[in-house]
Amino acid sequence: MFLELVKHGGDEDLKKYEDGIDEYLDPDDYRPYIRIMSTLDTKMSEILQQFVEEADEKNQVSEKDNLEKVMENMDYEVEESESETIEMEDDKQIEISEEEKSKEKTGRKVEEITSDTFYVKREEMKEMEDKLSLAEYFDIPVVVIRNKLEENVIRDEIPHIRELEKRSRLNAKLEETGAKDEVEERAKFIFKAISKMLGLNGNIFEIGNLTVNRVQIVGDREEEEKVDNTLAVEYKGKIYIDRDELKTEGLEVSKSNRLTNKDRKFICDNIDTIGHELAHALHGTSDNTQEHEEAQRKIRNEIMEGLF
Repeated sequence: MFLELVKHGGDEDLKKYEDGIDEYLDPDDYRPYIRIMSTLDTKMSEILQQFVEEADEKNQVSEKDNLEKVMENMDYEVEESESETIEMEDDKQIEISEEEKSKEKTGRKVEEITSDTFYVKREEMKEMEDKLSLAEYFDIPVVVIRNKLEENVIRDEIPHIRELEKRSRLNAKLEETGAKDEVEERAKFIFKAISKMLGLNGNIFEIGNLTVNRVQIVGDREEEEKVDNTLAVEYKGKIYIDRDELKTEGLEVSKSNRLTNKDRKFICDNIDTIGHELAHALHGTSDNTQEHEEAQRKIRNEIMEGLF
């Protein structure tokens, strides 16, 4: 009986009788007949609009119920009617409306859902709005679960939308390395002095034409974009500096083996970036963490104390 309902009933019937079906049938029994609503077929905005309209209909029904309760308290005359006997069978019959019989269940078969898909329950959509927006931006399919039966057959197939994470990585390239003029020669000398001040073995700084791209990774989707105004990046313990972003204004050409006041000003002008990248290189810290901020502050203070 319940299997026939799954085979021939519409979406509303499955929602109405989901508890009975769940109790008496194994998910493998009805899996071939379930249809899944996916953003591959319907835009997320259209799915949301559909649910809003359904909610409005329920509110109208609720208002009707309230009116009936008011009418129950009103005085009215009872018309006399003949007594009748109603025969009731022991077996409860489930009636599928003719309207629903004529409807096909909407959506795709479970086996048509791809592995890069995530799912969300319809009642969770407001809560998971940020994750859904992320999925929509990166064209990641999302299945919207409308009843218990759909959840039973899909939850072991694909992950929940809460597991969708955004990661990023930097792709960087340094070209035309080495000093191109005497000012950059002085900058290299200063960076070598900073490396020695911190007890490092040799100069870990390198100047060149730096190109940086950020790759955003969501699910198995990647999106790459150029990052402008990047002064430096750290890679495998070395710090690569873009000559176009390096603040060299006021830095004078000098052959002195000691730091001049102009050299000190150059360090102060670039100290935030120097300390930031050194924290990565020396301590392996990650951006936007307390550990990184503390390491950066400690290195910056150590350099400044060595200057004066």
